[in-house]
Amino acid sequence: IEDPIVSGAIYELKGDIALLEGDHSSALKYYQRAESVMSGNPIQIKYQLDIVSTLLAQDNYDYALVTLKEIIDNEDIGFNEKNQAEELIAYTKHKLGI
Repeated sequence: IEDPIVSGAIYELKGDIALLEGDHSSALKYYQRAESVMSGNPIQIKYQLDIVSTLLAQDNYDYALVTLKEIIDNEDIGFNEKNQAEELIAYTKHKLGI
């Protein structure tokens, strides 16, 4: 599939299915593929948030926090995505005891 938006959506759907099945490792790989396909596109942030959710489900708080800080530092982030990322940062810091 040549259209990156369609490819990204397909990878995200595969990631969602893997996550529902409890296969966090596969979900993470699919979300990372979706994110890489959309590099430079504002939709990329959505996939980064999917990656963070999967990392949190795996109790991988350190890497989740790094990814969340990258999201916040993105100048193209929308208001809703920024709020979601800030809430997830607070949750992650709480889990890390920071």
